[in-house]
Amino acid sequence: MDERFRLLADLAPIGILLRGANLECTYVNASWLAITGLTRAQALGLGWLEAIHPEDRERLAKAQRETIRTASSMWLELRYQRPGGEVRWVQGRTTPLRRADHTVTSYLVVVEDMTERKKLEWALAETSSREQRRLGDELHDGLGQHLTGLALMASGLANAARSAALPNAADLDRLAALASEAITTCRTIAHGLSPLGDSRGALRAALRALVARHAAFGGRDVYFEEVGRASLRLDDGAADHLYRIAQEALNNALRHSGAQSIVVRLIVRRDLVRLEILDDGTGLSRSQSEVFGIGIHSMRHRAHLIEGELTITARPGGGTAVVCECRKNSPPSPAAYP
Repeated sequence: MDERFRLLADLAPIGILLRGANLECTYVNASWLAITGLTRAQALGLGWLEAIHPEDRERLAKAQRETIRTASSMWLELRYQRPGGEVRWVQGRTTPLRRADHTVTSYLVVVEDMTERKKLEWALAETSSREQRRLGDELHDGLGQHLTGLALMASGLANAARSAALPNAADLDRLAALASEAITTCRTIAHGLSPLGDSRGALRAALRALVARHAAFGGRDVYFEEVGRASLRLDDGAADHLYRIAQEALNNALRHSGAQSIVVRLIVRRDLVRLEILDDGTGLSRSQSEVFGIGIHSMRHRAHLIEGELTITARPGGGTAVVCECRKNSPPSPAAYP
């Protein structure tokens, strides 16, 4: 290794690892060792692979095979597990190094410790979700109840005014009708803020209701399908993120794909939950991806927060498949991070 490169790498605040095509590590810097808790002797050769969290090793191996096949750079977020069991989240980039004839000689791996950012993301997501549920409950149980009382009172006054042949009976009827409309609007907003309510395991019912609301508009065939009746062991935050992913994907399919048939499918297996939104539309073109990129970014971010994997692919027969998978056991809360 060039001494100037070694000096820069040794002093770098990010982790740096150099490995061959056979995965054997020939160099690691001090920052990488600090992240993983390994010694230099432990990391060299194939020892560095021991730092990869057991649940992420297959995903890393798949990404590495793709990197070797395409000879291109790869970004990947995964977990390192220190010898004492402490988990550190990292974002890494693997870049092939080539000779002048473009032959790949080795791979440079650069990793950044993202654990603190993960803690902040979880804290922000949980706080936001909790505040939305609180506002939804207050709208439904507070303002909604007041409006219901107002509607009943206006209706009673209208009946009394008609009985007495008073001229304001029609105005009171209109007031009662406006109050009833306000109740409907209030409940709609409350449901949007807290679609799952306070009940754990309500994801199935919330997805059914979401599909039913869109199907009621007519003109499109929108279905909900469920595969597997196993228990849904997800915390409220994870269930809410899956619901929002379904909501965003369904809205995109209805508004932009020209789809005539859309299926929202929830697959519950022994150890994971798989959410699929499948349409028969024109697919998401490059230009549409750019225009609606915020929605796609939001879905990816939500999947990221629940340690899930989101894929958006073209369907063989036409249309788009949005798929999110996550483990059934609740993802770690911020407090669970080291």
